[in-house]
Amino acid sequence: MKNHAFQLFSLSLACIGLVGVALLAACGGGGGGGGGGGGGAPTGITYSTSPASYPTCALITDNTPNVTGGAPTAFAIAPALPAGLAFSTVTGVISGTPTTAAAAANYTITASNGAGQAQVVLSVTVTSTDPTGLSYDDLAPTYRVGFPITPNAPSVVTGSAEAYAVTVGTLPTGVELDPDTGVLSGTPLLAQGAGAVTIEATGCAGGSDTAVVTFTVTPPSTRAAYVANQSDDTVSFYVQNAATGQLRHNGYHFTGTATGPRAIATTPSGTFAFVALNSSSEIQSYVIDPASGRLTVSGTAVASTGNPVSLA
Repeated sequence: MKNHAFQLFSLSLACIGLVGVALLAACGGGGGGGGGGGGGAPTGITYSTSPASYPTCALITDNTPNVTGGAPTAFAIAPALPAGLAFSTVTGVISGTPTTAAAAANYTITASNGAGQAQVVLSVTVTSTDPTGLSYDDLAPTYRVGFPITPNAPSVVTGSAEAYAVTVGTLPTGVELDPDTGVLSGTPLLAQGAGAVTIEATGCAGGSDTAVVTFTVTPPSTRAAYVANQSDDTVSFYVQNAATGQLRHNGYHFTGTATGPRAIATTPSGTFAFVALNSSSEIQSYVIDPASGRLTVSGTAVASTGNPVSLA
């Protein structure tokens, strides 16, 4: 009797359990429905910079999208952006450093997910920073042998230059061009008539512009003559009258511990002089002051052949 009652009780529980399962299934418990792609399809896109204009050779601030509607899982762009700019197909961010100028153009950007997509057209321009309108403080300078020149600096109308070079002609001896700044400086050493030199300024993207600078270098303001006096270890110097050629004594220079000046020679530019010292077996070099003709010792060398008596 007890066994029969237990069997009836177990059967009742089983039936209740089946009913519970049926009710749970009917109420939708125990399972989930398909999602809508994270809230549905994207419905719109805007960019933080629109339209976008960038200069060449400068790192841009990231141009980021703002998407409304469902969250996108991928981005695409057509056509490809100008050289140096990058587009992320994961985030839609535009970044990079443009390297080539590009006219304004429209780029179609698509944000999509499993439920659909949205598009926006973004205008992008890349402007050139290469130099135009190159000029110099003085395009026709006149310099004098032996006198340091006032630095002659370049300027441009637009853009900027990263390198300078002489492309046609030769700078006067003693004048130099700074390849980074384009500044002309130095001290001319040789007289010359008017001579044209073409200087090119090049920008970061490879574009360039040129300017022509015409140089004239005149002889030293003072023409001097020198006489070596072996008996008293001096060098006499004379100033020449430009009209008559007559010499006027203008002073002495003592050779000091270097003795026996026997011969003297000057460079064609009139910038330097050299004295052969017979007694001390040396050759002394001097810088000639272009205004007065006076001598300043710049160095002494031991003569390799004994007692020098002449200079060529």
